[in-house]
Amino acid sequence: MKTRYIIIPFLALSFINCGHDKAEEKPTNERTSGEFTVFVTIQPLASIADSIAGNLANVEVLLPANSKTYDYKPTPDDIKRLANSAVLFEIGIGLDEWATPIALKAENGPRIVPVSAGIPILPSVPERVRRRLFEEGKVAAHGNPYVWLDPYTVADMIIPVMTRAFAAADPHNAGIFRENSAHYTERVKNFADEAENNLKKLKNSRIMLYHGSFAYFCRRYGIEVSDIIEPFPGREPTEDDIAEIIKNAKRDKPIAILVDSDAPPKPAETIAKELGIPIVHVDPYGKPGESYIELMRRNIRAIVEIPL
Repeated sequence: MKTRYIIIPFLALSFINCGHDKAEEKPTNERTSGEFTVFVTIQPLASIADSIAGNLANVEVLLPANSKTYDYKPTPDDIKRLANSAVLFEIGIGLDEWATPIALKAENGPRIVPVSAGIPILPSVPERVRRRLFEEGKVAAHGNPYVWLDPYTVADMIIPVMTRAFAAADPHNAGIFRENSAHYTERVKNFADEAENNLKKLKNSRIMLYHGSFAYFCRRYGIEVSDIIEPFPGREPTEDDIAEIIKNAKRDKPIAILVDSDAPPKPAETIAKELGIPIVHVDPYGKPGESYIELMRRNIRAIVEIPL
């Protein structure tokens, strides 16, 4: 049995300061049928899949570390890796659409499961851009794919979709997958409740985003998104965009800008300097081997430090 990573738990001193989460220890289940492999496109899904599978399946991340999912170019080796695998979990909504074609090309390839199925989707572009597109008779191609950054959505929507896929791939162990899923769902919901308590001071505050990734997170925790700097995913704002953003922000008074770890720094720095507000660096994807709760805890630790 191959194990992707091991999380060594220790007693947390507080919600904000703990570095590892005992709640995300991988369940240990006795193997009662043939081992199988599932793939996920991004690291946060690997952590969730591991928590459902226990040691009854191998979970592998398809996207290489430090790669950007929205512009990743698959290789022939990716197709070979997917051969004879049982399931491929992808986000969908345009984020990892490169994964479906290679899964279909793989010999005895996996069942493709978009975990965003049934989730109400937010727009992918800021309102000022949507108005402009509407006037031109156009629409944005995709919605906002970052659904996993709302922990309650993970608990209520994503975990059930993944659990059903595991049960279908290995019906003999379906009961164990459901049991693991129930335990993990409870842990994620407990974490989400703790996060809500820690984020209370920011409720009804306004925050600007560089990318739209934390829009679901902000909506869940009552934080208003005043604007999104990036006009379209992967496209930097023009000087005219920045001037309009600054003009609107002087009216809306956001208290900070959340900037994804892979975003170009200059546009946000220009806007933050003009407005006199801090930049807060956040990470939607996580580090190799980092659990979902560890990732979210790290982001919340940064966000709660925003001065009011």
